[in-house]
Amino acid sequence: MSALESANQAAQRNWSGWAMLALERIPIPYPLLVALVGVMAAVEQMLEYAIAAQTGALMPNPLGQATVFVTLFVYILVVLRMLKRAALAALEELRPSVRISDASYDGHVYQMVNARWSIEVGLLIGSVVTVVLLFGVGQSDLFLLGGGFPAALLLKVFMAFTYVFLGWLLLSLIYAAIRQARALGSLARCPLDVNVYHPANLFPFGRLSVWHGVAIVGLVMIPLLILGMPSRAGFLVIGFSIIGLAAVFIPLWGVHEQIGNAKAKALDVMSRQLLDVQTKWLDPLNHSADESKRLSDRINMLLTLRKVITESPSWPFKSEAAIVRAAIAAASPLIYFILNQLILRFLLTGAIR
Repeated sequence: MSALESANQAAQRNWSGWAMLALERIPIPYPLLVALVGVMAAVEQMLEYAIAAQTGALMPNPLGQATVFVTLFVYILVVLRMLKRAALAALEELRPSVRISDASYDGHVYQMVNARWSIEVGLLIGSVVTVVLLFGVGQSDLFLLGGGFPAALLLKVFMAFTYVFLGWLLLSLIYAAIRQARALGSLARCPLDVNVYHPANLFPFGRLSVWHGVAIVGLVMIPLLILGMPSRAGFLVIGFSIIGLAAVFIPLWGVHEQIGNAKAKALDVMSRQLLDVQTKWLDPLNHSADESKRLSDRINMLLTLRKVITESPSWPFKSEAAIVRAAIAAASPLIYFILNQLILRFLLTGAIR
């Protein structure tokens, strides 16, 4: 193992100690935390269903709603942990290719994977305000529980806490994805080592950026797949798809520009060399037959290299097909929405007729 690899692994161990979410600071194993939160969400949904049955309140598709509710809790906690791991792995791979000091690089990592208390408190306040506006002001059944005191009060507190917790997790995931995307975009504008023939050393930029888009898109796909397409919320699906695409490609613009500039410089140098060799080769009086063969071979080599540079990726993805797959993943809610509308408009309508 080289000294550089040892230093990178030591840095990653240092980085892994930074908490991406306040819950990571709780001294219990993270899988157990996820399981406990999932159980809490399931209990809350069972209580809601029992209260609705007791009061005669109408709950459309209670099983589907409960499944979405519990799944969102587990999904967000799992994705936040996976985002952190993906970031640490990508940042370790990228370290040799970013020409900045260790202290500056650690600063980018800190921005990407470390949670700030002030922001988390602000997100919690935002979640509390949202729950109060949705359920308190609207006099939802969530806050109009029957029964005696203090049992009813305890149920209200527990159910309100669960919804506030979910809101905080939703905001935390969106904030973490945006924070990572901004830090990744900042890192992408740092001086990079670019291999114009095949920039595989920069592919971790693309992999991590796709994670940001997919993490946000998953928030939309879970209710879509379980509950179906909403009849009047198509604009939300379109909006989240646009956000997902932006989260994938905007942070990579700095890498794309540097790859493009490096390729342009290499092609310019190669074109000048090619012109010089071709000029000599086209003047047979100034060289021998052996020299003519050598010049011809060099021309073929330069033409081959120029083709390789031209066809090499301009984005930190392995191929154009990988770029298309990343775009499809980020825009999957919109694709699902379009396919659903086409099925409703043409197939089902035709079957009814």
